Amino acid sequence: MPRLPAPDPPGQPLIHHHQSGDDLAAGPGEGGIYDLGRPGEPEAEPEPAVPTSLDELAALWRSCAPDLTDEQVAGLARYRDLLHERNQRVNLTAVRDYPGIERRLILESLRLLPALTMRAAVGDRVLDIGTGGGLPGMVLAIARPDLGFTLMDATGKKVQFLADAVEAMGLANVRPLHGRAEEIARDTGYRGQFRVAVARAVSSLPTLIELGLPFVALGGYLVLPKGIDLDEELRAAERAGALVGGRVVEASILPEAGSSVETRLVVIEKVAPTPKTYPRRTGLPAHAPLGLAEKPARSRR
Repeated sequence: MPRLPAPDPPGQPLIHHHQSGDDLAAGPGEGGIYDLGRPGEPEAEPEPAVPTSLDELAALWRSCAPDLTDEQVAGLARYRDLLHERNQRVNLTAVRDYPGIERRLILESLRLLPALTMRAAVGDRVLDIGTGGGLPGMVLAIARPDLGFTLMDATGKKVQFLADAVEAMGLANVRPLHGRAEEIARDTGYRGQFRVAVARAVSSLPTLIELGLPFVALGGYLVLPKGIDLDEELRAAERAGALVGGRVVEASILPEAGSSVETRLVVIEKVAPTPKTYPRRTGLPAHAPLGLAEKPARSRR
């Protein structure tokens, strides 16, 4: 298998504006289909700002990422503080309190680390689609500084936060990217260029497969954390994958690791090139998911 390009060289984070709009794809809520909240979940009420100590965080986060160094634990805590502070002024995520950020956001992102480690080697490139405030991309980038991460979102203020956080933390392996997945996937600098793509989004599996798989290189993987009840979605995902060059190879429940959230990890392998007609134009992947309709609408490009 040919090696992928090395991660982007260190330097100022790249903010690539493909358009002036904020939504990555049409959908409910300010963040479109990429809103990190759960459907129907009320926004959490702010709690007193009482951050957990580094020693306690080390024990919590190492429950699912035992190889984290003290420096990486401190880096994750620094990211937590930056996210908490900016989220008081800008809506980056519905989770606003320290315990929620530490457990629901950072810990849940760390639970993806073993799946990433199994599928990415030193120098490989990883894409986080609809990253929002940097989840799971920023967390994984701190834990795996040997990989190059591109964090993509369509909301400008979220991408600006990521650029500020990358600069403040001196992360040379992270590049924020502003734009819609449907449009950026047409750019040869991104299409088929990533060993792994991840998405912590609330969209259906067929939607995420259509948006994400065009970015993945042959032999690479799309890694999607989802809820437990997925049988119907998985059947649609298998049909969607066949259309865009993917095959579902895993749909396992992640082991419990200090978290009350049950997560099913769906992994799609890129087994064939994605036809040029995919992804379809902006909005269609969300509103008419592949694998659900008998005759998916064709792109009018």
